Amino acid sequence: MSKQNIYTVGGTVQAGGGIYIKRKADDELLDLCRQSEFAFILSSRQVGKSSLIVRTAQQLESENIRSVTIDLSAIGVKVSPDEWYLGILNEIYIALELKTDIFAWWLDHAKLGPAQRLTNFFKDVLLKEVKEQIVLFFDEIDSTLSIPFSDDFYVAIRAVYNARATIPDFKRLSFVLVGVATPSDLISDNKRTPFNIGRRVEINDFNLTEAFPLVENFGIQAAQILTWVFQYTGGHPYLTQRLFAHLAKSREVIDEETIAHAVERLFTGEQGRQDNNLQFVRDMLSGRSPDVRRVLRTYKDIRSGRKILDDERSMAKAHLKLSGLVRSDKGLLRVRNEIYKTVFNPQWIQENTPKSWQKTAFMVLGVTLGILLLGTISLSLKEFLEPPAPSLPTTDIPVAVQTTAVPFTATVAFTNTPELTASPALTFTPSGPLPEIKSHNVVMVLVPAGTFQMGAVKRDLNALSDEKPSHPVDLPAYYIDKFEVTNALYKVCADEGKCKPPIQTDSYTHFKYYGNPTFDDYPVVWVNWTMANNYCTWREARLPTEAEWEKAAHGPNPHLYPWGDTEPACPVVNFNGPHGCDNDVHEIGSFEAGKSPYGVYDMAGNVWEWVADWYSQVYYGISPMTNPTGPNSGQGKVLRGGAWNSSKDDIRTSKRRSFPTNGNNFNLGFRCAQDVKP
Repeated sequence: MSKQNIYTVGGTVQAGGGIYIKRKADDELLDLCRQSEFAFILSSRQVGKSSLIVRTAQQLESENIRSVTIDLSAIGVKVSPDEWYLGILNEIYIALELKTDIFAWWLDHAKLGPAQRLTNFFKDVLLKEVKEQIVLFFDEIDSTLSIPFSDDFYVAIRAVYNARATIPDFKRLSFVLVGVATPSDLISDNKRTPFNIGRRVEINDFNLTEAFPLVENFGIQAAQILTWVFQYTGGHPYLTQRLFAHLAKSREVIDEETIAHAVERLFTGEQGRQDNNLQFVRDMLSGRSPDVRRVLRTYKDIRSGRKILDDERSMAKAHLKLSGLVRSDKGLLRVRNEIYKTVFNPQWIQENTPKSWQKTAFMVLGVTLGILLLGTISLSLKEFLEPPAPSLPTTDIPVAVQTTAVPFTATVAFTNTPELTASPALTFTPSGPLPEIKSHNVVMVLVPAGTFQMGAVKRDLNALSDEKPSHPVDLPAYYIDKFEVTNALYKVCADEGKCKPPIQTDSYTHFKYYGNPTFDDYPVVWVNWTMANNYCTWREARLPTEAEWEKAAHGPNPHLYPWGDTEPACPVVNFNGPHGCDNDVHEIGSFEAGKSPYGVYDMAGNVWEWVADWYSQVYYGISPMTNPTGPNSGQGKVLRGGAWNSSKDDIRTSKRRSFPTNGNNFNLGFRCAQDVKP
């Protein structure tokens, strides 16, 4: 049985008497120091950074290269610049046994700024008294990120590097920066040149060969035990040694089941909440994250198996690597090990992702409307209805509507009285107490009768031939769903046996998407045309025609997008745009700024939507002017609106796409329409 004290689960290996595991980084760092190169080791905690620099310093000493290790966290952060810089000088003074009185020297040069005094100290004191090559290891550099004058410190180090061209002595002095930070963190002022010097040394996890000394005392099962442990830890230095330290104390026979139970006890179960390594990762993902939503969205993509390229220029990707949660493997980012993958699972991501302001605003609006609708409310529909013709008789039209708070019945009174036709009224009266939500109680928007311009506008340079010619189309009034059909609404039909469940229950990145209450208010996906049509029919509605869909999307006057002609952006629409867009379907009602003139949401992006029409490339040239319903047959049905993974070209309002009726996908949904009946 192995001895527990050979494992290091905190601090340096040298301090605890543990086994030192040599890795590729050992030779790389030692060679850079020998060559007097500037270097930095920037990575997550508990992977062996401090142990590496202690060992490197010991080897340098044997080669007559002087070194000093300065723990910047020990100097403190609530100190003045003079105190902080003097703390550095004092460490150098003690380690190299300098003769100069550093405190007197510092005061004698008080007319200079602290950073300039530091560089002068290196030139006029350190390099004058020490004739050998010198390496200064600055450990825990992330402690400087909260110091307001830290930019000057890193600028001073860069100045020493640049001065090598004119001051030969500086070639004997090199620096190694070690800590949990990215190079861009070191100089935060974007008006200054970034910290762009030095060679990076990567500290990789143990491989099986390197880690074998950890199990040599486990007997004939050593190799097998090491393999079982690596299945969970992936060779992560802390997780691996923490698990071995636990197994070393165990009196049980060590087998695969024993190791699985140990992993659950130490990391993935309740005790894991107290593990300091896992706490560090949690803090990096939430408390220290520069953009929690973006970081977790990127991690969600990586965890789902998507091919996400490593890119140091990406804030989110660099931060995830710094947290230790992911690693770069042949240019792609992957979750570092199974323990992390289990702890930071989809449920954890969901619970820790901040809600968007759009969603919060929508929820507040829904609650407010629900309270108001407990009484009788009269609202103007001037922006929704065109004035009726003079001969239009008085007609009452009941409309089934539902808000987030209470179902109600709306009666629209049309009248040819001149003083009322300019502003018809809609009176909402609660239909009773709060009953259970019925499947037919879906918010639908009234699109008024009239003519609109269908097809690509002349200014649209990306329009294809099947979007032309632009032509006038006259439609009667109709209703269309304000939102895309959701998982919860579709599930009611499926549970009654009237609709076939979606082909798959996962979305692109969301596990157990359909049937999971977390995603009830997200659009249903993985439904083909027949399934969508059956649902609308069950709801006593229908799929909208292509003309109805387009009018609801851009209103009576044609625009490139539902909100107008301005370029799409992520706060407005969920599409495959620049930084900040989502990488999967989004909750309905989230993009307030992108709704259509009639108040219909997600007519661009989120999911492609089925419509009733068969597709024909030349249909617009022969389409009737009044209520067109598409050709009588075709090879596929029409999809409109684009999706979360579509380009800005595909989310244009006039964009058309043909798709087989039995086709389905993770980015394909629908909404329903309904005739206005007297």
